[in-house]
Amino acid sequence: MFKTIPLNNRLKEKIGLVIIGCVLAIFITVNSLLLLKQQENNRFQHVPVAIEIEASSYLKGNVNARQGFFLDCSGYTRMVYAEFNINLPGSAKQQFRVCERLSVDDLQKGNLVFFRTNKRDISHAGIYLESNRFIHSPGKLKYVRIDSLTNPYWQGCFVCGGKPFFVTTNKLN
Repeated sequence: MFKTIPLNNRLKEKIGLVIIGCVLAIFITVNSLLLLKQQENNRFQHVPVAIEIEASSYLKGNVNARQGFFLDCSGYTRMVYAEFNINLPGSAKQQFRVCERLSVDDLQKGNLVFFRTNKRDISHAGIYLESNRFIHSPGKLKYVRIDSLTNPYWQGCFVCGGKPFFVTTNKLN
């Protein structure tokens, strides 16, 4: 049936080295893929803190404050998220539509918060900080500020928090 071919020692060594090389290549590839996945997960865990830092740069007296003075609420949230290559739609109502809904208890730093200030539709958005505080632009020609979800006005208007449905790459390497 099969005829065995006698192999000299040199050929056996070469075949052994090729097999070892293939096994090592597979091992290195699998480890590299696992490491990349772990780095990707670690990179996204720092995004909420970075969003808070970016969002706070628009507070009165900070570098971007003048620019924040000319933004409405959704323009402000769009600009902050755009720094991390997350493209939000133009209005608070549209941003609400592209988010997973979150209760107050599930809010995490960097999530969006949505309000119904006109009693009909979602009409205001901000960025959650922590401890029931959020940062937002109350309107054009008004400075970005921090308010509390426990404030009676905001508590009465609060609808829910939101986390954009999509995951994108970001600038935090």
